[in-house]
Amino acid sequence: MPTETFRAWEPWTCAGCSRALQFSKTHGSVLQLCMFGVALLCLYSMGVVGWHLAVGTILAGLVLAVVLAGPLDRVIPPRLEPYEAPFWNQGKQDKYLRLFPDKRTDSEADKQTDVSHPE
Repeated sequence: MPTETFRAWEPWTCAGCSRALQFSKTHGSVLQLCMFGVALLCLYSMGVVGWHLAVGTILAGLVLAVVLAGPLDRVIPPRLEPYEAPFWNQGKQDKYLRLFPDKRTDSEADKQTDVSHPE
C-alpha cells in the first residue's frame, strides 16, 4: 500500500477488494508493554530497587519505545484489520463544522432588502 495515499483518521482502501483497512490497534500497546518489561528487567538486573526502579522503568520504557519502534515496525510490521471508526466519529456524516449553513432558509430570503443609499 503506497504511503502517499495515507490520510490521518481515514481508512486505507484496498485496491484489490475495496475494503476499508486500518493498522492493528493492539500493535502499539503490545510494543509499549514489551518495552516497559525490557526496561524493568534490565534495571532490576542492575540492582535498581524502590522508587528509582519505578521511575526508571517508566522513563527507560518510553525511551526504548521511541528509539526501537521504527526499526521494529520494519521487522515486525503491524497487521491490517477492518476499519472501525473512532468512538468520537461514529455516526457523523459531516465531519466538518460549518459556520454558515449550505442552504438558505426562507426566513433569510425574506430578510434581504434592497439597501440603497439613504438620502
